[in-house]
Amino acid sequence: MDCHFTPDERGKFVKDLDYLVLTLPLTDATHHIINRDILLAMKPKACLINFGRGALIDEGDLIPVMQSGHLQAATLDVFEKKPLPKDHVFWSMLNVYVTSVIFNYINNQFILIL
Repeated sequence: MDCHFTPDERGKFVKDLDYLVLTLPLTDATHHIINRDILLAMKPKACLINFGRGALIDEGDLIPVMQSGHLQAATLDVFEKKPLPKDHVFWSMLNVYVTSVIFNYINNQFILIL
Protein backbone atom coordinates (compact mmCIF):
# COMPACT_ATOMS: atom_id res chain seq x y z
CA MET A 1 0.00 0.00 0.00
CA ASP A 2 1.49 3.32 -1.08
CA CYS A 3 -0.96 5.58 0.73
CA HIS A 4 -3.43 5.42 3.56
CA PHE A 5 -6.11 8.01 4.26
CA THR A 6 -8.35 8.33 7.29
CA PRO A 7 -11.96 9.48 6.93
CA ASP A 8 -10.87 12.96 7.97
CA GLU A 9 -8.43 13.05 5.04
CA ARG A 10 -10.96 12.65 2.22
CA GLY A 11 -9.87 15.95 0.71
CA LYS A 12 -6.29 14.73 0.48
CA PHE A 13 -7.50 11.45 -1.02
CA VAL A 14 -9.43 13.07 -3.89
CA LYS A 15 -7.01 15.87 -4.78
CA ASP A 16 -5.03 13.95 -7.40
CA LEU A 17 -7.75 11.68 -8.81
CA ASP A 18 -8.79 11.87 -12.45
CA TYR A 19 -11.92 9.84 -11.65
CA LEU A 20 -13.82 9.34 -8.41
CA VAL A 21 -16.18 6.37 -8.69
CA LEU A 22 -18.71 5.89 -5.89
CA THR A 23 -20.09 2.42 -5.18
CA LEU A 24 -20.75 2.85 -1.46
CA PRO A 25 -23.87 1.80 0.41
CA LEU A 26 -25.92 4.53 2.06
CA THR A 27 -25.35 4.68 5.82
CA ASP A 28 -25.28 7.46 8.38
CA ALA A 29 -21.53 7.69 7.79
CA THR A 30 -21.82 7.92 3.98
CA HIS A 31 -24.83 10.24 3.69
CA HIS A 32 -23.57 13.31 1.74
CA ILE A 33 -20.00 12.01 1.99
CA ILE A 34 -19.40 14.00 -1.20
CA ASN A 35 -20.09 17.63 -0.41
CA ARG A 36 -18.83 21.03 -1.54
CA ASP A 37 -15.53 20.69 0.32
CA ILE A 38 -14.75 17.34 -1.26
CA LEU A 39 -15.88 18.44 -4.73
CA LEU A 40 -13.68 21.53 -4.61
CA ALA A 41 -10.76 19.49 -3.27
CA MET A 42 -10.88 17.38 -6.45
CA LYS A 43 -8.49 18.53 -9.10
CA PRO A 44 -9.96 20.73 -11.81
CA LYS A 45 -11.36 18.73 -14.71
CA ALA A 46 -11.68 15.48 -12.72
CA CYS A 47 -14.74 13.29 -13.28
CA LEU A 48 -17.23 12.10 -10.67
CA ILE A 49 -19.17 8.87 -11.24
CA ASN A 50 -21.87 7.62 -8.86
CA PHE A 51 -23.21 4.08 -9.19
CA GLY A 52 -23.74 3.75 -5.43
CA ARG A 53 -26.62 5.54 -3.75
CA GLY A 54 -28.02 8.96 -4.62
CA ALA A 55 -27.62 10.50 -1.18
CA LEU A 56 -23.87 9.86 -1.17
CA ILE A 57 -23.63 13.20 -2.98
CA ASP A 58 -25.10 16.43 -1.70
CA GLU A 59 -26.80 17.43 -4.96
CA GLY A 60 -27.27 20.99 -3.70
CA ASP A 61 -23.48 21.24 -3.47
CA LEU A 62 -22.84 19.42 -6.75
CA ILE A 63 -24.97 21.70 -8.93
CA PRO A 64 -22.95 24.93 -8.48
CA VAL A 65 -19.65 23.04 -8.74
CA MET A 66 -20.74 21.57 -12.07
CA GLN A 67 -22.08 24.93 -13.24
CA SER A 68 -18.72 26.52 -12.45
CA GLY A 69 -16.92 23.98 -14.66
CA HIS A 70 -14.58 22.93 -11.85
CA LEU A 71 -15.19 19.26 -12.66
CA GLN A 72 -15.03 17.95 -16.22
CA ALA A 73 -18.10 15.74 -15.85
CA ALA A 74 -20.39 13.89 -13.52
CA THR A 75 -22.05 10.62 -14.51
CA LEU A 76 -24.95 9.93 -12.20
CA ASP A 77 -26.84 6.66 -12.15
CA VAL A 78 -28.65 7.33 -8.87
CA PHE A 79 -30.17 10.41 -7.26
CA GLU A 80 -31.44 11.66 -3.91
CA LYS A 81 -34.99 11.76 -5.27
CA LYS A 82 -36.14 8.88 -7.48
CA PRO A 83 -37.14 9.19 -10.18
CA LEU A 84 -35.22 12.33 -11.04
CA PRO A 85 -37.87 15.02 -11.63
CA LYS A 86 -38.36 15.98 -15.28
CA ASP A 87 -37.55 19.62 -14.49
CA HIS A 88 -34.33 18.87 -12.55
CA VAL A 89 -31.36 20.96 -13.64
CA PHE A 90 -29.22 17.84 -14.20
CA TRP A 91 -31.21 17.10 -17.38
CA SER A 92 -30.05 20.36 -18.99
CA MET A 93 -26.44 20.41 -17.83
CA LEU A 94 -24.02 19.54 -20.63
CA ASN A 95 -21.38 18.21 -18.23
CA VAL A 96 -23.76 15.96 -16.25
CA TYR A 97 -24.62 12.59 -17.73
CA VAL A 98 -27.79 11.02 -16.39
CA THR A 99 -28.04 7.25 -16.75
CA SER A 100 -30.88 4.98 -15.83
CA VAL A 101 -29.73 2.57 -13.13
CA ILE A 102 -27.43 0.55 -15.35
CA PHE A 103 -25.94 -1.48 -12.50
CA ASN A 104 -27.77 -3.98 -10.34
CA TYR A 105 -26.71 -6.45 -7.68
CA ILE A 106 -28.06 -9.91 -8.47
CA ASN A 107 -26.93 -13.24 -7.02
CA ASN A 108 -23.91 -11.68 -5.30
CA GLN A 109 -22.70 -10.09 -8.54
CA PHE A 110 -22.78 -6.60 -9.97
CA ILE A 111 -24.55 -6.77 -13.31
CA LEU A 112 -24.29 -4.08 -16.00
CA ILE A 113 -27.70 -3.67 -17.63
CA LEU A 114 -27.54 -2.23 -21.14
